[in-house]
Amino acid sequence: MVFNLRTFSFTESVEDDPTPLKSFSLKEIRVATHNFSSKNVLKDDGYSRVYRGRLADGSLVAIKSFVNWWRKKYFKAELQVGSTASTHPNVLCLRGFCRTKKALLLVYPLMFNNSLSYNLTEIPDRFAQPLDWTIRKRIALGAARGLAHLHNQGNIKIMHRYICASNILLNVHFEAMVGGFSLAMIMHERNIEEGTIERRTCMPRRRTGVCFSLPVGENSADYDSDQSYHRYGDVYVYTPICGTHGYIAPEYIYTGKCTLKNDVFAYGNVLLVLISGQSITELGDLADNENLSLEEWIGDFMNKNKLGRVIDPNLKGNYVEKEAEQLVRLALLCTHEDPSVRPEMSEVVRMLESEFFQRDPSTSSSWSRRLKKQTLGDRKQEGKKRTHAEKKKRGKRENLRALTIRTTRQVESTLFCNAGFSFSRLRMVFNLRTFSFTESDEDDPTPPKTPPPKSFSLKEIRIATDNFSRGNIMGDNWCNKVYRGRLADGSLVAVKRASFVNWERVKKFEAEVQVGRTISTHPNVLRLRGFCRTKKELLLVYPLMINNSLSYNLRERPDQFARPLDWTTRRRIALGAARGLAHLHNQGNIKIAHRDIRASNILLNVHFEAMIGGFWLAMIMHERNVEEGTIKRPMGMPRRGTGVTSSSPVEENSAVSGSDSQTYHRYEDVYVNIPPLDKLGFISPGYFHTGKCTLKNDVFAYGKMLLELISGQQLRLFLPDG
Repeated sequence: MVFNLRTFSFTESVEDDPTPLKSFSLKEIRVATHNFSSKNVLKDDGYSRVYRGRLADGSLVAIKSFVNWWRKKYFKAELQVGSTASTHPNVLCLRGFCRTKKALLLVYPLMFNNSLSYNLTEIPDRFAQPLDWTIRKRIALGAARGLAHLHNQGNIKIMHRYICASNILLNVHFEAMVGGFSLAMIMHERNIEEGTIERRTCMPRRRTGVCFSLPVGENSADYDSDQSYHRYGDVYVYTPICGTHGYIAPEYIYTGKCTLKNDVFAYGNVLLVLISGQSITELGDLADNENLSLEEWIGDFMNKNKLGRVIDPNLKGNYVEKEAEQLVRLALLCTHEDPSVRPEMSEVVRMLESEFFQRDPSTSSSWSRRLKKQTLGDRKQEGKKRTHAEKKKRGKRENLRALTIRTTRQVESTLFCNAGFSFSRLRMVFNLRTFSFTESDEDDPTPPKTPPPKSFSLKEIRIATDNFSRGNIMGDNWCNKVYRGRLADGSLVAVKRASFVNWERVKKFEAEVQVGRTISTHPNVLRLRGFCRTKKELLLVYPLMINNSLSYNLRERPDQFARPLDWTTRRRIALGAARGLAHLHNQGNIKIAHRDIRASNILLNVHFEAMIGGFWLAMIMHERNVEEGTIKRPMGMPRRGTGVTSSSPVEENSAVSGSDSQTYHRYEDVYVNIPPLDKLGFISPGYFHTGKCTLKNDVFAYGKMLLELISGQQLRLFLPDG
């Protein structure tokens, strides 16, 4: 029987119980994938790697291997959902799993036609036939059915939280299958709450559908006079904000309360991608060019009877105009900023069946009226007022949350990087609550070799950046400019262009390319995709980091109403940066000293995961350039703003500095003799005074970066005088 959490009643269910999962041995998986051959890699996004395989019974499968440090959490989530969700033709069924000390693996049926995103925007064969209108309608209905099934799992409900075009998979018949359950959450009586969700209304933020309003709990007295609110009652789960950029509902971002309407919002954006053939980011850019939100931009075309401007040009006019209009209206209804206006997924299924597939036609006219009313009329609705009891309950929760954050900051801000700390220890699991290390008994499977950086032609780079358009400039300093670009395969990149070419710049360019070729793939290290070198140009191509850098998010973000990085995100950034740096320090028989660790070189991807970048000063340490010996530095008072002592270098004026009154720091290590050139304040005293660079210089800089992350201030602004 299906138990409805809203009505607290049972209804009959025609769905089958979940099929028991098979536990595969690691040997079976190795045989199926030819020992994890790189030729069988279907997808590698830094968080997981998917291999094509064939089991002993001859069936083709996709085997998902978790390769990052968060793998246990994602593995557990997918395994739990796979064992809970009952069988449905539009939900990807988990066939089995393998869990050993060396691997965490999930086995799914192979989807022959990849994903919706791949077929719309990423397919490399430009001569491949695009998805026709009939197939697109079938995909829209199949995805809605799969999501509606997840939302009605008997006495529990499953929130997907990761609905996007890349997680709508297509089987051999181009039927939609909902997959990608790494962020899915099972809602049950132990983790849900029921109450009012309240969020201020304002103009949507570009490309996201998210508003510029502040969280409800901050400075509410200043805004109550001239702000309106969306309020509605629902069951929700308090959970960290996660998902795909552009697919997260605004109320989830601003309250941390995730409801099933978050999936409805994401589904609406999937519909827009399906109709237009463009990614949600591209659609947002087009709307932003006209200073409109995405919904206003599309609504403007509908009002002017120019909907064809939104439809995928690859269809070449081969679609039913009335159906296209209804599908766009449904997408706008699902992405409505007021969650109470959005329909349930079961309602979406009934609407699609009645409008496009002639099932229950009696509901067709009523749905058409609702779509027109909600998408083109006055969509503003007054929310219900919260009761005094709800306000009191929310106030207690917020006070407890604030106390927890203050206590955590006081404890964690006492952590410092001392001479005995080494990043190699981060191979162990560090518990932020107990502040202790425990051994990890799990090793990653042997990864395939990192693909070498591609040599791009200057023509390719010019096309990608619109001939180095000023509108694509993301960063500019005295020696480099960084441009936003899109390659021929559709991927977004950041192109680093040298402002001038001389002997020194060529040397730095070659060093950065060499480091890019040397570093193996890691989810917290920015990978060099390619380069271009001519007589007049030195260009480096990296993946685009949507959320810029840590420095930008802490101090330079121009939008004063943008939500600051929360404490959970900051802890994740600290851990991600440490993992990336530890990876650089342990590259087999060589080690890489970064020498320029600072907040502006800690880049943040779409999920606000930290990525180590800025390798222009990085140095490869190997047996040909390292020495081993004693590093000796005189002790003294710190110089203002640098963390560097005021005493003179050891090698200079030794007669003066070597007096009996002077004490020294001495320790043994391997080092490279090279002048310090990186950012003042992030150079360790030992390196500054001796010119001997060790890996502990990066540890020192990482510690300073942590202080900036905790305080939100630039290093020189909170160091004392003296």
